Amino acid sequence: MAFNHQKTLMAQARARGTFDTEALAQIIHGGAEGLQQKRGAWSRVEEAVGATDPDRLPDQYAYTSREDLYREGLQTGKAAWIDGVKHGHSLFDVITPRYGMSNASPFGIHYNLFGRTIDLMGTPEQKRKWMPLVAQGRVNGAYIQTELGHGSNVAGIQTTATFDPVDDAIVLHTPQLAAIKYWPGSIGYSATHGVVMARLLVPTPAGTAAGKPFKDHGIHPFLVQLRDPETGQATPGLELGDIGLKPAYNQNDNGYLSFDHFKIPRTDMLMGHCALDSDGKFTRYLPPEAVYGTMLSSRTFITFGAAFQLAYALTIAIRYSVVREQGSLPFDNQGKASQDIPIIAYRSQQYRLFSLLSSAYAMSFASKITRKIQDDLDARLRKGDYSTVTHAHGLMAGAKAWFTTVAADGAEDARKCCGGHGYLNISGLPDIVNMVTACCTLEGDNMVMWQQTARYLMKVMDVFESVQPRTSQVPPEIAYLANDPAILCATPIDPASLKDLHHLSAIRAHYHVKTAHNALTEAVKEGTPKPQAWNLHMLLLIRAAHAHISHFVLSSFYSALPTISDAKIKPVLTQLCHLFALTQLFPQLPTSSPTTASLPPAFLYPRFEVIASQQTNALLEAILPNAIALTDAWDFTDASLASALGCKDGNVYERLMSWTRQLPINARAKEPGGFDTRESWERYIKPALRIDLERGTGRRAADERFGEGIRARL
Repeated sequence: MAFNHQKTLMAQARARGTFDTEALAQIIHGGAEGLQQKRGAWSRVEEAVGATDPDRLPDQYAYTSREDLYREGLQTGKAAWIDGVKHGHSLFDVITPRYGMSNASPFGIHYNLFGRTIDLMGTPEQKRKWMPLVAQGRVNGAYIQTELGHGSNVAGIQTTATFDPVDDAIVLHTPQLAAIKYWPGSIGYSATHGVVMARLLVPTPAGTAAGKPFKDHGIHPFLVQLRDPETGQATPGLELGDIGLKPAYNQNDNGYLSFDHFKIPRTDMLMGHCALDSDGKFTRYLPPEAVYGTMLSSRTFITFGAAFQLAYALTIAIRYSVVREQGSLPFDNQGKASQDIPIIAYRSQQYRLFSLLSSAYAMSFASKITRKIQDDLDARLRKGDYSTVTHAHGLMAGAKAWFTTVAADGAEDARKCCGGHGYLNISGLPDIVNMVTACCTLEGDNMVMWQQTARYLMKVMDVFESVQPRTSQVPPEIAYLANDPAILCATPIDPASLKDLHHLSAIRAHYHVKTAHNALTEAVKEGTPKPQAWNLHMLLLIRAAHAHISHFVLSSFYSALPTISDAKIKPVLTQLCHLFALTQLFPQLPTSSPTTASLPPAFLYPRFEVIASQQTNALLEAILPNAIALTDAWDFTDASLASALGCKDGNVYERLMSWTRQLPINARAKEPGGFDTRESWERYIKPALRIDLERGTGRRAADERFGEGIRARL
């Protein structure tokens, strides 16, 4: 293969790596076996959809109507679905072959939301009936919760599920416009069945005291057949459709669903956590929080996906920065023009990209912890043990908010690091930016998630102030809060020490959680009602939650370092962890800073800032030779990136022009019967050029726009 200048630059940058990228890829993907399984799955799917030719314009850029993008999602989703069933893996249950969250596929809600809800909430009989169908892919399931007027506030859901004792049935109904189910993935035209979250209403027994005719038993899950699996036709009595184009996720048919007194058997209510007898007797076996198990797991999956999505954007941006040459260092060569240098050479570019790369690695290690916590929770839930739900919920809500905020802001900054070319769709960056940005809203708006974590932290502080626990008796994620602040602050801090930075992170988080708790407690003591006190100090509470999760992420990365046995990989990851700690505690640029929580006043020393700046510079210099190796280790294929800028060989300009020439507007203009540029010229451009500016308002418009000088020339 012939080498051009950009490919030479990429080869040189790759050769500077100091470690085996294969070994690091195995760490990221869970071992050698997991990495090979992943590569096999991606290779088969990319071959099935014809995406293996890097010089061919990817379909998502060639066919861009709403219908085209949906068909592309069906094609890729089908290939991924069949590959998972045929080869017995769950790789595409969480992310798509292009690293969108699974809900970017018309088949993506099936396993991790639809199937998981049945698994966690169904009776043994219901699971025996449905789980084999789920596992074998005989149905395509959806999870239907969000309404036109209700999103994060699950308790406010208005869709009703009224028990009809005459027919022993549940009557699902949309009582008003705001209650229409709106946004759930796959319900537009793809899903055969769905788990519908609705408000259970049971008639008040005859003879009871006068009052409401129905008793409200809260939100529960119900199984509904949406379509005939053979014909795809919607079940009579349901109104279904697609909600239209979005900035991303157009390969999935996010849709709407309206019920008009739609009856289902009573036994299609998932009743692993409760029972509704044929006589209308309702019994709850488990706490109301049981219905939120699926949402907790989906937030866990989002943390996993966010790490890869940020790494995806950074892989494109770092590769492009290696081969894009522009400008020279200020004052270089006594002001004379000198040869352009790769933009990766600029310290500001290094800081923006490498600090975000350190975040991606930190998120990867932290997501392994959240997954372990979720797996443990799932095992407990299946046994009816809800003892860890509160802790898991408090952590997952904040982790979802922190991960998606950092990934969304970071992916956007990575796009900006690529200049004008990063704004092109064919760079692959706008799509990944929009995909990860959507995760800041779905499964709970991040501002709501921060408050849920803050609420948990306030409860923890209430307990810790009344009973001083031993740190060994509490979950490790909150153990630092059990320490006396005086003990935490007693140790001198050296900003050049990673160990000390980790300790300083705990001090900062403890300070902000304590500050928020004190403010809330004092406001209530002074007579402010708790809701108003919470709203008054909401900013402090959100800052506390942010500092807590930031410390959790750093701790996850820091605690993983001793487990790395590779002598060449460990120092590189240590450098990244150190840089991550510095960017959290001593951010150098506002555009790359993922933190909102300042240090406690006792640690605001000017010398700390100086030392941190020096240390940051040294780390950026040390990481630079491994920039390409650290992105290669994520093991993204060219087909999955679908980026003219992020191709592995560095052949940016040739590929950019090749794809540009293949764009339909360019290709069709040269074909008989294609896009008629002549008609466009004659109908729009030519008449505009020939307008008589010396008559009527045309002359005045020219005067106003350009002044007397241009009028004279006209």
